[in-house]
Amino acid sequence: MKEAQVHANIKHINSKLALGKSNALEDMDKEELEIDHPVRSVNERVSKGIRTPAPEEIVVIERKFVHLDLKGAPPIVNYFKKLFPLLHSLGANGLLIEYEDMFPFHGPLEQLTARNAYTKNELNEILYIAKMNELEVIPLIQTFGHMEFILKQQAYQDLREVPTYPQVICPSNNGTQILLHQIIDQVIALHPQIKWLHIGSDEVYYIGECSLCQKKMRKHFMDKEDLFIDHVKSVAKYIKDKYNIQPIMWDDMFRMVPDETIKKSEIWKYVDLMAWQYSPNVEMRIPPDAWTKYGKYFPGVWAASAYKGATGSNQYLTNMSYHLENHVSWLSVLSKYQSEVPFKGFVLTGWQRYDHFAVLCELLPVALPSLALNLLYLDRQTVDNELFEKTRDILMCDARLTLYTNFSTEETVCNYPGSNVFKGAQRLAHLNFMFQKFLSNSHYVGWISEYNVQMLFSSPAHVELGTQNLEALSTNATLLHTFIQNTMPEVYDKHTIDEWLMTFVNPVMAQIEKIRTNANNLLKFKSWPRRPLSK
Repeated sequence: MKEAQVHANIKHINSKLALGKSNALEDMDKEELEIDHPVRSVNERVSKGIRTPAPEEIVVIERKFVHLDLKGAPPIVNYFKKLFPLLHSLGANGLLIEYEDMFPFHGPLEQLTARNAYTKNELNEILYIAKMNELEVIPLIQTFGHMEFILKQQAYQDLREVPTYPQVICPSNNGTQILLHQIIDQVIALHPQIKWLHIGSDEVYYIGECSLCQKKMRKHFMDKEDLFIDHVKSVAKYIKDKYNIQPIMWDDMFRMVPDETIKKSEIWKYVDLMAWQYSPNVEMRIPPDAWTKYGKYFPGVWAASAYKGATGSNQYLTNMSYHLENHVSWLSVLSKYQSEVPFKGFVLTGWQRYDHFAVLCELLPVALPSLALNLLYLDRQTVDNELFEKTRDILMCDARLTLYTNFSTEETVCNYPGSNVFKGAQRLAHLNFMFQKFLSNSHYVGWISEYNVQMLFSSPAHVELGTQNLEALSTNATLLHTFIQNTMPEVYDKHTIDEWLMTFVNPVMAQIEKIRTNANNLLKFKSWPRRPLSK
């Protein structure tokens, strides 16, 4: 395979250098040797035999945390018993757990909890498993934006910043701080040993719009930035003063805030920032002046990449190349700014839904190859043959696990916890590929169009030719449905399985059945009317 040849070239170069051959570099083709400009993609580098360079300086990453987004597809507790040892072996030493409605809220907050939420005993067991695998836990709770799981409910409608949108909570409503304090108290009560608490606060798209906020802004001569900072400062101060725990928050709302505003607010006394960016070019999205501000004021800054859940709201397979490029870009940024920004740790995020209302994107087991590859990359800090070999060895995958894997036509075989879920996602990709191929065949396009179906007017021979592979597709879809129902309980409960099937498999099955019905209707006729046709 191309990738194997590329890595063989890299190995060949390194072996000559190790033997002390001073002219080793001159013996190699220029294309094999070149360490190209960082903007060039990982795919392009690897395909051309260009070694992805290590950062200019080795980046020391003391803490590597894996984000578990539980607001969609919460794994069963037994799965964590298999997953956490794997994460530890890959170099992770912490978890950023985003519970949302999977947390066992009680008392006045009981209605915030999903009906399939973890119980208190289950949560304690998860935390114990994490501790046994030397994984420190940071809980993440939303306190400003992304509060749909609360604000969707009628009981909390009055706390919305915009009455019709349940995303953002009103920072000026007296009930907001009461609610947030109750949430914080209950989360900390079940995490008594934590050092940090993440308070979210990203993507607060609606702020200063309600009458209460506008009144407060006029009274205190505030703009929207002041209002934002005032709210997160109040939340963070509550946590620090009452519990002596360090709050962390996302950085995006600060990127364009003027230096003087940050200085005057003294927000930096209360929060660490977590700078997040999931694209292949981090510095283009977080400009140099933002890093200057962060380094100047904030005593703690975390970096956050993505190993899944950032390339499409309904993706079901993970683009490993895209996420590897994101991590390569992050190391370049950390190397550049580590002397002036107090980086405390690195979080690999894995989003399970884009928000509370969105469908599921890549399931956690499907993305484990991406997570493993990037955790190991953060350790090695260069892309070479050994990086891919080690990833495959740890996950017990065959050689088809590469950046170039075509999941539509190939199946990568692995044997890690939850690998059957990965296998199911690959089989879905193959099913979709074959179905699209079916829909593009000329007999189907020309003789089973919507016009043909509506007018009940078509050639039986072409209808038969156009649908000759339909039964095979139907069988494959049924087999996939059964495979998922039989294997996914290793990781997920019935609700997640049903949702995944309803989102990704059932629509294909429904389309196949509709085509079968349409074809059968067309084949009923032995004679046809003169044109022009009419319904």
